[in-house]
Amino acid sequence: MEEVDKEKEKLLQNSKYGSTEEIRKKTLEQASLTSHVLNLLGCIIGVLSYFDVFVDWLVLLAWFYLAAIVIYSFWYKGLIVIGPTNKESPYESHFLGLFIGAMWLMFLSFDFNIIDYSYALYLTLIFSAIIMILVFFATKELKGESAIYKIVNVFSVSLSLGCFVFGLIISYNCIYDSSEKAVAYYETVVVNKYNTGGKDSQDILSVNPWGDEKEENDVLVDKETFDKVNAGDTVGIYVENGAFGIHWYHAVH
Repeated sequence: MEEVDKEKEKLLQNSKYGSTEEIRKKTLEQASLTSHVLNLLGCIIGVLSYFDVFVDWLVLLAWFYLAAIVIYSFWYKGLIVIGPTNKESPYESHFLGLFIGAMWLMFLSFDFNIIDYSYALYLTLIFSAIIMILVFFATKELKGESAIYKIVNVFSVSLSLGCFVFGLIISYNCIYDSSEKAVAYYETVVVNKYNTGGKDSQDILSVNPWGDEKEENDVLVDKETFDKVNAGDTVGIYVENGAFGIHWYHAVH
């Protein structure tokens, strides 16, 4: 606790956070409040992803959240960091919100049928790298730290941010796909259908090979389609372009 007070006192004496100690104290309080709001926002994104509700708004909220992380990293000049902090640190962190949001946003992306994830992974790498470079440059949270701390910090942030961005890109790509015409259309026969069960259950049709598929494969469908279709029925497979050009597909009956 004494160590924290010493570090906080150094911040209160640092003129880059304000011309007077009173202004600097207010800046620290505002940074703390902003950090709590961002953590809450990340947790809300995670909860909405888990319950799969308000998904359209959730995706837009997630983009706003990422932008806010970058903006406030510069705004508060390193008072809010993106990586995990310990009890001895006087700095605020929004890692908790990022971690919880990433965990469930990643699972949300599994509700969509993606043909090839390679372009999605490429976009994830680019977006995540840009955000990490900007935030670490703004906060300078790695400066003067030990090698172990840097490794743990970078690994934690890159993993959480990567999962968050990946889930967001896939979800946005499919939900906000505004293409008027499908890339391709196929018809295939349903072999079987099943529900995975559990809280996050999924309705799945096992269908004969279609398009470039060489073997029987599974297709995620909505509950309405699942209830209508039985083994032996023919379903149509629409391949869509995607908002980011990541091709995805869905079955109709």
